[in-house]
Amino acid sequence: MRFFVVLFMAVALLAAGIAPALAEDTASISLIEVLKAKGILDEASYNEIKNAGSPQAADQKLLDILHAKGVIDDTNYQKLSDQAKAAPVPPAPVPAPAPVASGSGDRPMDKALSSLEEGFARLSGDTVKMKIGTWFQFGYTNDDTRLAGGAQVPFQGASTPSNASNTFYPRFMRIYFNSTLTDKMGFRIMLDGTSSTSALRDAFVWFDYIPKTRVTVGQFVTPFGDDTWHAPFELPLINYTMSSTLMQWTNFRDMGVMAAYKNSGKLGNGLPIGGGVSMALVNGTGVNAADNNSRKDFLGRVYINPLVPGLTVGGSWYLGKTRPNQVVGDKNNDRFGVDFDYAPAYAKGLQLRGEYLRARKYYNTPTGNPTAVNRIVQSEGWYVSGAYRLNNLGLPAYLGNIEPAARYEYLDEDLSTRTAVSRQSSRTNTTIGVNYWLNKYSRLMFNYEMVSAQRGLQRTNLLTSDSVGHKVFTTNMQIWF
Repeated sequence: MRFFVVLFMAVALLAAGIAPALAEDTASISLIEVLKAKGILDEASYNEIKNAGSPQAADQKLLDILHAKGVIDDTNYQKLSDQAKAAPVPPAPVPAPAPVASGSGDRPMDKALSSLEEGFARLSGDTVKMKIGTWFQFGYTNDDTRLAGGAQVPFQGASTPSNASNTFYPRFMRIYFNSTLTDKMGFRIMLDGTSSTSALRDAFVWFDYIPKTRVTVGQFVTPFGDDTWHAPFELPLINYTMSSTLMQWTNFRDMGVMAAYKNSGKLGNGLPIGGGVSMALVNGTGVNAADNNSRKDFLGRVYINPLVPGLTVGGSWYLGKTRPNQVVGDKNNDRFGVDFDYAPAYAKGLQLRGEYLRARKYYNTPTGNPTAVNRIVQSEGWYVSGAYRLNNLGLPAYLGNIEPAARYEYLDEDLSTRTAVSRQSSRTNTTIGVNYWLNKYSRLMFNYEMVSAQRGLQRTNLLTSDSVGHKVFTTNMQIWF
């Protein structure tokens, strides 16, 4: 009777699909031990089953032995063999994955930063990820104009001390926190230690609930132009252009809401086709500032990838209002631009950029006297730039890390001063530079700028003090990760 009970258990286990785990499962091992103890399995058969290797092999071996001993007839043997072969093999146990660091794995201080990021994620939930990063730029500049105290220079776009013509200076010392709360939502916070007014730079939440569209709410980089749309470590030269500094500086960042749509693909012949558009509604008063009028500013940028690998062509607009003082009320603050960005596939390492900007903005007179005559000033500017990384020429590493760069730019601050023989508020700037990449996270930059102004700039007080021309040497150490 016990023999038939044991036989029934064996057949039932096989038919139920439990036998595939025979080599590992505790109950199956106990069954083999019972069959051996009852004499159904001899020592050799017992060892064959134990050493079968895989669960399916052990199943078949047991069936073969029981069939050979006459315990199972031909019909049941064939039926159970078919079932054993068809039964799914459970996967081997997989250990719980170790927490994945948010960093890149080879960034500076990766271990320490990853520990902080993982700790935040563990405290916040399974879907939360955090990345901590930094920008650091420190440099030296020498300007032969000996600018007076309080004058404005392009590399900062803000007042500088009286020794600005020969000084070491910190440009950016920023730390940022990027977090994804779910696959559809996240936030970013960035602080800057070099600001004299407010450390907060980025503070926004983003949402990806609309297909191919991201909605951003908070304080962010405004989607205007090509020059200012890039972070400093994405630029081939140290300074932003004169036209961007004049027309866009206070609105590099602003507070409001932005929607960005992007769609890209390729045709049957492999040529790229796609584009995108970003639009924003903002205060129009810059970083950490409340609106000073009853209207919001509307701006955006649209771009396309027109069937040429590596080429992007874009256009930007800004339609806003400004209130210089309580006497004159709201006035226009508009600007427009077109740009291109080209990194040709046939010349890897080459980067070409260009942009044209035009602006209409209401300015006070240099004295700032609200009773004086004030007017709309129209400005225009453009630039072309190029850079080439030598590491694509097969040179030794110490030479391949070199990246020559150059840019030519033009700016006319006030088109109304044009005459038949001169442009009294215009200037040009030719910049020659070379970058040396220490690694993918850091580089040394050296720029020599040659600024030329026709007949001395008229006192429009828009960008800098009067200057017939000057030369500027600037070096910069950049680190980001």
